[in-house]
Amino acid sequence: AVAQCGACHKLMDPIGYAFLAYDGVGRPVASEDGKGEIIAGGELTGTFSSVAQLGERLASSTQAQTCFARQWLRYAAGRKDTTSDGCAVQTLADGFTETGDLNALFVGLPALDAFSLREGDAP
Repeated sequence: AVAQCGACHKLMDPIGYAFLAYDGVGRPVASEDGKGEIIAGGELTGTFSSVAQLGERLASSTQAQTCFARQWLRYAAGRKDTTSDGCAVQTLADGFTETGDLNALFVGLPALDAFSLREGDAP
């Protein structure tokens, strides 16, 4: 009901409805159907009938894999990526999407200049 909160909840809540099929410790709850929806998610937009189907959809999405690679770079570098990191993010994402293997992210990251070099202040 609060406008400041509603914009995000309009997008997040439909995804979370699928998790209503489980209790707080992950046991199935028979009274819920577990259906959810991704709204305004590009190639991911649409409904899904279970948490497993959501996982399959995310795992096969290049959009989600690229996002995951970007978040991994941000976490490992301890900063948000900048426009100068665009090639690094794409290189990391390409290695991940080609193989679908998380090891491509773990091994590929240290080889990136964006990870091993820092931009300093001008003298």
